[in-house]
Amino acid sequence: MTQKAHAAYGTALMRKNEEGVFVAVAELRDISGPSMEKDEIDVTTHDSPDGYREFIGGLKNPGEVEAEINFLFENETHMQAIDDFDSRENVLYRLVFPDAEAIEDRSYFEFHTTLLSFEFTAELEDAIVASLTWKVSGKPELVVGGSGEPSDYEESGTGGTE
Repeated sequence: MTQKAHAAYGTALMRKNEEGVFVAVAELRDISGPSMEKDEIDVTTHDSPDGYREFIGGLKNPGEVEAEINFLFENETHMQAIDDFDSRENVLYRLVFPDAEAIEDRSYFEFHTTLLSFEFTAELEDAIVASLTWKVSGKPELVVGGSGEPSDYEESGTGGTE
């Protein structure tokens, strides 16, 4: 049987800009998240069956998104990330998966987030890398099969700068 898994290659992290267009963060190396969790509430009583603890779900934490990029000092999307770190405002992002040919047909997570950390690494035998961590605010929405228009995206990953 042929497997139906999708390769991660081609995954994009996209930030909605002031014009309402999602722009790909350039030179994305690795990404993970959102790392969602739910609190547990212990509802065990003295008459719980067979002496086993009982639990129900509590509040949900939308978690974090972590990414590593080859940092480019002249790139608009990377400089925007530094501006986002200085801001207290949440920003709308999409984590777009390569499960379809046309970007507007791809599945994605959409979430509001604030940039919590921005760390540079300049190892001797590697590129200058930045590790970024965003805190997701509110419920992330998973959209399967896309629902956007081609004009909603700028796929180049250059952010308008080469």
